[in-house]
Amino acid sequence: MVLIEWVDSRQPVPEWRYVSDYDNAMNVIPVMSLGFLIHDGKDVKALAPNLGQIGQDDEQTSGVIRIPSRAVLKMKRLRTGR
Repeated sequence: MVLIEWVDSRQPVPEWRYVSDYDNAMNVIPVMSLGFLIHDGKDVKALAPNLGQIGQDDEQTSGVIRIPSRAVLKMKRLRTGR
């Protein structure tokens, strides 16, 4: 189980805007995500909020989020009963 602090891009801006208006629109958004770290790769971290079939040969998961490793600001491992 980990808590990852990372940055993400903002939602796309659908309407027409002047390029000069993009100073504030170009900021990233700080995000905190909590979950089971199922992949800790050089390019991507994968977090799963749910695990099933715990302790069996082939555990299951759902709702996986993939976070680009270069977007990660901090990752803290948390203690679990697992």
